[in-house]
Amino acid sequence: MAHPIAAIATGFVRSGIGILRMSGDGCIDLANKVFTLSSKKPMSELPVRLLSRGTLYDEQSRPIDEAMVFVSRAPHSYTGEDTVEFQCHGSPAVLRAGLSALLSVGFRQAGPGEFTKRAFLSGEVPATPVVETTLPLEPTPAMIEQPKRVFTVEQEEKLQAAMVQLEQQKAKRTKKTQQVENQLSLFDSVA
Repeated sequence: MAHPIAAIATGFVRSGIGILRMSGDGCIDLANKVFTLSSKKPMSELPVRLLSRGTLYDEQSRPIDEAMVFVSRAPHSYTGEDTVEFQCHGSPAVLRAGLSALLSVGFRQAGPGEFTKRAFLSGEVPATPVVETTLPLEPTPAMIEQPKRVFTVEQEEKLQAAMVQLEQQKAKRTKKTQQVENQLSLFDSVA
């Protein structure tokens, strides 16, 4: 039984998309603790490799980002284990907050090359690519240790302000959609 691990799979620079990757026993249920699908279904009911939308939350159940998620189930994944990926907006603050939330629910920070190591040990990849990996396969104590503060108060305030704006935009879209539906129902009643 492999302990569930999590890591930021993309760089620590601003980009369009940032990926949080998870693998290991129970990772789908653990990930479900910090991510709510828009459909409100549990992540365990998702079909494999189907992107679904939802909201990623921090340790205090505050929304961090609207993101996409997909699951792969063992043995049909890169690591040969159950895996989950959150595809978030590529802000370093969002990714750090998401990783912190994952660590708070029981994931362990993955060490460099650990996903590839698991893939090799499960027979999913041959030895050649693993040998070519120059990063150490065992995490150092500094990599495992969780930081006391993931990001500054100013960054946290900006992140919360962005989520408020996102919720307001979503509410406006919902109201506009309801208005259009009402207009369409008037046409249906006349016809």
